[in-house]
Amino acid sequence: MQKGEFNKRSFGQRLRARRIEKGLTERKVADLIGMTEESYRHLEYGNNGPSVEKLLRIGKVLDISLDYLVYGQKETSDLSEDKRFQIERIVKSIKNCSPKHLENIYQMIKYHLLSTDRK
Repeated sequence: MQKGEFNKRSFGQRLRARRIEKGLTERKVADLIGMTEESYRHLEYGNNGPSVEKLLRIGKVLDISLDYLVYGQKETSDLSEDKRFQIERIVKSIKNCSPKHLENIYQMIKYHLLSTDRK
């Protein structure tokens, strides 16, 4: 697969990760974007790709960049080289964690950021 080509499986993985990050169920997202839960599940499993209309709704409901959702390309131009390096280092160190461990890591980071904002 060439860079910039649509990969349904990768799309589904990013879709699922964002849904979980937002704390939503498959049923809730399906309702919000106007499709059946079964059809939505096929998107997350990478069996089907969304229509343009559904893709736009997904982007809005999950508050996610379509470039990232479709191609996995994140907007990083506003990050310094040092911050990009640090973020990549963190991602590499946790990329093989289970979803449960990732959620625990996210909660720890969130707690840390909230506690340092109060100081």
